[in-house]
Amino acid sequence: MKKPVKYLLRGVAVFIGIIILLYTIAYIYITFNRQQIIDMVNTEIKEKLNGTIAIGDVDISFFSNFPQISVLFRDVSIRDSLYHQHQHTFFQANKLYAHINMVNVALRKEPLSGIRISDGSMYIYTDTAGYTTSYLFTPKINKADTVKKKSNGNVLRTVRLDNFRFVMENQRRFKHYDIEVQSARCAISTTDSVLLMRVKKESIIHQLAFNTKKGSFGTGARFESDFDLLFDKNQKRLHFTDIDVSLKGHPFLFSGSFELAGLKRYKFSVSTKQVDYSFAKSLLSQAIGKALSVVNVKKPVDAQATIEGTLEPGEPLVNVTWQTKKNDIESIFFNVANASFTGGYTNEVVKGLPRADPNSRIYINNFSGSWEGMPIQSKKATINDLLHPVITCDLRSKFKLNTLNNLLESQTVNLVEGDGSLDITYHGPMVENSNRNTFINGSLNFNNGRVLYRPRGITMDRCSGSIVFKNSDVFVQSFKSSIKDNNLTMNGSARNILSLIKTNPGKISLDWHVTAPSLNLESFLPLLQKRNTVARRTTAQKGKLRHVAVSIDEMLNQSNIKLDVKTNKLLFKRFVATDVTAAIDMVDEDWHLNDVSLRHANGWMKLTGALKEQDARQYAAAVDVNMRDVDIQKVLYAFNDFQQDALTSQNIVGKLTTRVVVSMNIDRQMAANPSNLKGYIDFSLKNGALIDYEPLQKLQVFVFKKRNFADLRFAELKNRIDIKDREFIINRMEIQSSALTLFVQGVYSLHGNTDISIQIPLSNLKKRAEDYKPENIGADAKAGPSVFVRGQPGEDGNIKFKLDVFNKIRKRLKSEGK
Repeated sequence: MKKPVKYLLRGVAVFIGIIILLYTIAYIYITFNRQQIIDMVNTEIKEKLNGTIAIGDVDISFFSNFPQISVLFRDVSIRDSLYHQHQHTFFQANKLYAHINMVNVALRKEPLSGIRISDGSMYIYTDTAGYTTSYLFTPKINKADTVKKKSNGNVLRTVRLDNFRFVMENQRRFKHYDIEVQSARCAISTTDSVLLMRVKKESIIHQLAFNTKKGSFGTGARFESDFDLLFDKNQKRLHFTDIDVSLKGHPFLFSGSFELAGLKRYKFSVSTKQVDYSFAKSLLSQAIGKALSVVNVKKPVDAQATIEGTLEPGEPLVNVTWQTKKNDIESIFFNVANASFTGGYTNEVVKGLPRADPNSRIYINNFSGSWEGMPIQSKKATINDLLHPVITCDLRSKFKLNTLNNLLESQTVNLVEGDGSLDITYHGPMVENSNRNTFINGSLNFNNGRVLYRPRGITMDRCSGSIVFKNSDVFVQSFKSSIKDNNLTMNGSARNILSLIKTNPGKISLDWHVTAPSLNLESFLPLLQKRNTVARRTTAQKGKLRHVAVSIDEMLNQSNIKLDVKTNKLLFKRFVATDVTAAIDMVDEDWHLNDVSLRHANGWMKLTGALKEQDARQYAAAVDVNMRDVDIQKVLYAFNDFQQDALTSQNIVGKLTTRVVVSMNIDRQMAANPSNLKGYIDFSLKNGALIDYEPLQKLQVFVFKKRNFADLRFAELKNRIDIKDREFIINRMEIQSSALTLFVQGVYSLHGNTDISIQIPLSNLKKRAEDYKPENIGADAKAGPSVFVRGQPGEDGNIKFKLDVFNKIRKRLKSEGK
């Protein structure tokens, strides 16, 4: 064997022998001086700390940190002076290993190179009055020491924790941190200005509450990481950068810093990719998680968060951002598929105000997705004040109208076909909308639409137009549609609709203006029918906007509609009118005809009245009709002779001015039921003539057989006819005609009780010239000697005339008050 190798082996053997000797000496020393060492450590710590220390036992360990030896302290505890009150042990460890560097011992350097703690805890406690156990970190100062000993280099190089619980509770500042360190390895190196700690750590976060009132961050999260901590001794600043961390098995990237002097601020950030939204919420505080729960994101997102604050009392500033593409979003309002957007959360909207729910915001930018087949986009949406959430957003979409059916599930409106587009901005609360806090601006446009109004069974074809929203009011502009070849242009408005639609739809007033080249009223008779009851459909998703649809249905069924109609031509069966204007109120099932004006039969008509629902079959109708200079022949023809045959359109001509005030029941097809007809008719007929009027022709049986009764012209004919119990009561009426003078009075009855008296003055014996112009002398004028003829129904139901020598009818009518 060569001498160098031989010398080397001897040297190694000597070194090992020395180590073994030192171990043996240390073991013997500790064995025989155990109690003395415990007392010495207690004394030393008591001189340095303002607390009470207890050590159960001391032993030596050769293999816990070989080749170094370790002094093992069992059942170590440190308590502050007020432990008996709060019952929180500041520090405790079942096993505490103090690692001794034997080389340093031989070189007379600081022997302690590291510590290891197993099954221990540290509890730093501060009560509401400000008392804190952290004073134990501050060593006692020995005033007798005037010279500080300088360190001989690195004193502590390693720290190891196994099953160690760290708790920091500050009741005064509402902070509570509780972290269970399952395993931690820390290698320490230092210079004059920097302390570097390389850490490998596995732990569980039980509580990380920056404000216990708001909840804890990362509760239950398992924390695994290898990282470097850098402590700047001069600035008292601990910081770390881009640490790879596993939380509950998901990778995160952490950076942060803690300023332990001066402002005592902290700030750390965390980012991750493709994290489940629900998982990310679980890492935040309960308050923030609840705020973010207004939506649920089905697929993973990329997320970042920063938390910064001060060790002084106060809520930390929290900012969270996220990004995702082609994701599925669920919320209490609607679900969106294939959503792409960026978004975030902050608890400080206005700087300087408390960081709490009222000062918090969730925001979404550049949103696009599909809502029940409708593509939607939004540049920006925000939810402010998470205590009383207020939404602000813009929304744009182009879609097929029938896609709204599944969303609304309306009982009232079915959108059959057509194209729609939406461009609106919204600002308002999630609940309790009113015209003071809810604002919608923008428009809903549609084209080539076909809409079924279910309650009346009316279909509107070729629909186009715009619904414009201005704050709480809604305006319908240039709505065009066709109803059974009636081409309508409509404009409308509803004020304060957004507040009343939820609270009291019956108070909503819809102003509706309709213009049309022509209208056939028969096409709109379904409006008078009883509303159909349509069972509400409920899909598996229970109607994404069901509450909106219910509100719209209630509005359409209960609101008051003020209808203004203008048309050049109006048709209803035989009736034809031009230049029609109408102001109508629709309240529930009732119609109020406030002002209807039109041209008819070469004259003017004005109409007011009402149709009030009686039952499922009929209305109670009351009308007040004024006609001026109308062609009576055309009027009678248009109204089917008012369902009487006493005087028809074939028997009379002339210009009529009249007022008709009547009430009766009509059915829902506008057919009159004269059973309860009552009212009166004031009329004046000028330039009139009776043509082939059978009752007059029958008079020729008694008088003037050679005179022309087939074409009888007469002077102004005016009178009042009272209507009651299906009877037309003809007050004494003067008829000055080209053939003779008559005075007529009596009752024309629709139930067979007709009784008419005709007075024929004997002055008629004088024949009248062909150019004779009849003139009235007055219905109450004395007619002189006369012949009286009485008309009553015969056995066949037709009116039979006979002489009434004693004028018995007049006496009867007088006794009956007619």
